[in-house]
Amino acid sequence: MKKLFIIMLINILPLFAQYGFNFSCINDTIQSGNNNEVKFYFRLENTGAVPDSYLFDCRVVDSVPGWGEIYCVGGRCAEPGIPLYDYLDSGAVDTTIDVAVYPKPSSATEIINLFCQSIGDPTLKDSINIYVVGVQAVQEKEKDNENIILNLYPVPFKNRLIIGSTQPGQIEIFDVTGKRIKAFEIKKEALWDGTDIFGKTLPSGVYVIGLKYNNKCIQRKVIKLKR
Repeated sequence: MKKLFIIMLINILPLFAQYGFNFSCINDTIQSGNNNEVKFYFRLENTGAVPDSYLFDCRVVDSVPGWGEIYCVGGRCAEPGIPLYDYLDSGAVDTTIDVAVYPKPSSATEIINLFCQSIGDPTLKDSINIYVVGVQAVQEKEKDNENIILNLYPVPFKNRLIIGSTQPGQIEIFDVTGKRIKAFEIKKEALWDGTDIFGKTLPSGVYVIGLKYNNKCIQRKVIKLKR
């Protein structure tokens, strides 16, 4: 019996060794939105030696009431919770896989998981979490001068945000509710360490960076990640 089991195992292992895939998110896995479609694109590559089919399952891990979600695989679309399937020849790549989220004005964050599993070898599976950060209705002032440039790097950031400006003025930082949490002067470049006016480290989320100059203002949004 033991010998028979070993023979069966030897015959099965090469079959599973023929399967393989790479699954990745093409754009940022953290995006913000307010009354507009937020879309995430994915790439699936069959790295195995034989054709294979794939099971996809999209789940809302942490939902926000009133938000909508839909995902598409292999030319078909469905709501989260409904499985979809894809098929790829050996070496083929599919970049038409996507998840769309329709957020409402909010300071909440929705977390969605997209799961992928090989049908040929069910032990091969992967999943990716994506995050949609809601933005409340912060009134953004019109850009009075298109020649004024406000640069932010890196975006998103964890503990150091470099702010560059072609116009000297005052930097004001707001949370998504519109509350001003910090302000400092800038000539050409400044550094924000992700803290408030009291030096307290702020939580992850969306912040608004504003540049005030000559009674005018331009603003940019930025996402702060966990350290």
